[in-house]
Amino acid sequence: MRLAIRLAAMALALTVTACDQTDFFPASNAYYKPWTGVIQVTSQPPAVYQQLGVVTAHGSSTATEESLLQQLKDRAAGVGANVLIITQGKTLSGHNMLGMPEFVMTGIAVRTVR
Repeated sequence: MRLAIRLAAMALALTVTACDQTDFFPASNAYYKPWTGVIQVTSQPPAVYQQLGVVTAHGSSTATEESLLQQLKDRAAGVGANVLIITQGKTLSGHNMLGMPEFVMTGIAVRTVR
């Protein structure tokens, strides 16, 4: 009985503190080294650019707009983007098994063309 209670408590703790995650959906086969500079964040695309893909950040009930934005910027930089076009701000995406809210934020990772 004690083992069952411990396992249930561990499962509950893991569920409540679930890690946030970021998805990347490539738009092309283009490859760039990870970007190490500052990521420009905008809602309007630059004049000339190559779309690398769509990035989506998923966050738990404790996710803030800033934490979701940082996830998007980190993932975009990892695929070589130097600009992130925000297409959807922090939005409620549903609830987890405990009824806690989950959030999502989406952007397009692009590389400016010179």
